[in-house]
Amino acid sequence: MINKKRSISPLIATILLIVVSVILITVVLTWGSDFARDKLSTAKNISTQNKDLTGLITSRSISSKNILISNNSSQDLNITGYKIISSIDHYLYDYFENKIYNLDQPLIINPNSAQTLKIDCFPESSFFIDLITDQNIHVRTQILAKSITDVDSLKCGLLFEVDFRNNNIIDLVNGLNSTINANSSIIETDKGFALYGENTANTGIIYNHNLEFVNGTIIVAFNANSNSQYHNIFGITNSSGVRYQLYVTQTGEMYCFSNESYMRSAFNYSDDAWHIAVFSWNPTSKKLFIDGVQKALSSLTSISTSVANKIYIGDGPTTHGMKGYIGYKVMLLDRELMNSEIQKINSDFHDQ
Repeated sequence: MINKKRSISPLIATILLIVVSVILITVVLTWGSDFARDKLSTAKNISTQNKDLTGLITSRSISSKNILISNNSSQDLNITGYKIISSIDHYLYDYFENKIYNLDQPLIINPNSAQTLKIDCFPESSFFIDLITDQNIHVRTQILAKSITDVDSLKCGLLFEVDFRNNNIIDLVNGLNSTINANSSIIETDKGFALYGENTANTGIIYNHNLEFVNGTIIVAFNANSNSQYHNIFGITNSSGVRYQLYVTQTGEMYCFSNESYMRSAFNYSDDAWHIAVFSWNPTSKKLFIDGVQKALSSLTSISTSVANKIYIGDGPTTHGMKGYIGYKVMLLDRELMNSEIQKINSDFHDQ
């Protein structure tokens, strides 16, 4: 006798498959919804490292070097620092790389309120900024080039600045004051206020500083009188002696001294006219520009980290002083300048 088995019809099989699929989809969607809701609730004010936190920052422009940060969440935001991520082809990329700026005081932004974060140094092209919270969480947002104004790249790496144009002898970076030596005074010239040296010794200003740098740039404007004497323009010393020095010789030539080596520009700068000198270096080379023209370029056999404990303006570690004027901005940076930046410094000075 033949045993015949009954099979499920194709229609019933299809219906059962659909029912099972619907049940599985419902279970998955329910679990996923609960999971996402729980995670989003937990991460409402938190982003993973270097990921964007949607809705936190509503203003992404820089006005007067301020970024407006709006906290649209339900919890306080405590910002302790920030990091700038610049394009790899931007000349400030190396300067910003892996550099974190810690705030002197945390910036606390309450829910549904806004605060401004002041940034002195930033690229003039589009960049990203990571806001760093007290939990070391990086909140990233983009600043577009079209929203950036008031850019001054010289604020990047600025160690020391004295601006005589405002009749000022205060180091604007560190807030330190100094006194003017007996044979000097600050007077007004066609370039604004300037430091005037009246003699060959005991002139200028000396600042006591503890600064450390490898790359660097010195920027100083001067007007040396044509009296056949030695003019000390700018000098940096440490406990071992002279590290860097700019001076004009009795014949009017500009010399740069750095780490026991010299650079010379064979031109008469003791001509009762204003000039601006930019001396810039990195661990392997150095360059001198005067009035926007490169006068000398040479290699350094070796260079170590430089430590400054005295900065001389219109004076020097030797007995020589300055007969003439030092004006505009006297600046020291901890980075080498691009040639385009040096050209802008020259044009800004001579166009004023």
